[in-house]
Amino acid sequence: MNKRNIFIAILAGGKGERLWPKSRVRLPKQNLRLLGKKTILEDTVKRAKKIAPGNIFIIAGRAVSPYTKKQFKALGIRKVIAEPFGRNTAPAVGLAALLAFREKEDSILIAMPSDSLIGEEKKFFNAIKSAINAAGKQEAIVTLGIRPTSAKSSYGYIGINERPSEILARKAYKVTKFIEKHDLERAGRLVSDGRYFWNSGIFVFRTSVMLKMLKKHTPALYKGLTALPDIRKRHRFNMKLKKLYKKLKAESLDYAVLEKSENVQVIPSHFKWSDLGSFESIAALAKADKDGNVIFGNYAGIDTKRNLVFSDANRLVGTLGINNLVIVATSEVVLVCDRNRSEEIKKLVEKIKNKKNLARFL
Repeated sequence: MNKRNIFIAILAGGKGERLWPKSRVRLPKQNLRLLGKKTILEDTVKRAKKIAPGNIFIIAGRAVSPYTKKQFKALGIRKVIAEPFGRNTAPAVGLAALLAFREKEDSILIAMPSDSLIGEEKKFFNAIKSAINAAGKQEAIVTLGIRPTSAKSSYGYIGINERPSEILARKAYKVTKFIEKHDLERAGRLVSDGRYFWNSGIFVFRTSVMLKMLKKHTPALYKGLTALPDIRKRHRFNMKLKKLYKKLKAESLDYAVLEKSENVQVIPSHFKWSDLGSFESIAALAKADKDGNVIFGNYAGIDTKRNLVFSDANRLVGTLGINNLVIVATSEVVLVCDRNRSEEIKKLVEKIKNKKNLARFL
């Protein structure tokens, strides 16, 4: 496959609601410096440029802040498409597939989240290469499945039929089951089984194959996408895109296409990976102090254990005699919650959404 025919779509429309208020609508988690000097988006683009430097799309949310636009410009990304409304991953991936297909009909697209943390890049690039080879030879959607290191109830899982002793890294296997987020007990059983992988949300496919699958499984989405005008007529394109998205329902690519398709394959992968989707996932990657506290920012505490604390540069958080909390102090919002319930922060966000006078804090 000609490398010039490889395209990458970075999906940057997520809001990171389980990381609220650190992650906000106008400054979502992919634009934050959570674990280093660079934002997650910057790291993602840097990896993408090593694969397909001139063929990168960013599919972003409509509430793109001036800061985010500045980031795109600094990263040298010119192909930025702002979705008029959030409609989950099926429309976003379908849109990217259409745009890449219109540029090169024999293109292969790698769709990846903007907000995942990836380590051991050599292993990652080897897995991507294997996925490109598999997708180029057949009509299949190929995903990267991460070998689980522990039970995670917040991750989706991908299952295959092969026995664990038969599974080889970098070989493509037919996916037999997609399992959405579930309870920790079941997650433990899946990990022990040995035939299940974390769903990384990274997909590789020939764009012609994806469009064919969209036509079969989501004909309304396919019809709407293929009716869009040339993107070089940008104003007209954006008008038509907005009209289309108003009609679409929010659907994940997994639900809309993959779970209905007969030829989805997975490459078992062993690189370090995290979706950074919760405060606990961040804490797992950071160093705790002698009392088990994980601290980001200005902090002082006495008789305080196992807390996760974020404070903005102009804020100081002080604690006395409290344990096992998540505390986030920003310039506008303070969050305090039981660390064992931090996965439920999205419920709090939903409640705030229903209060018009509080919407500015989202």
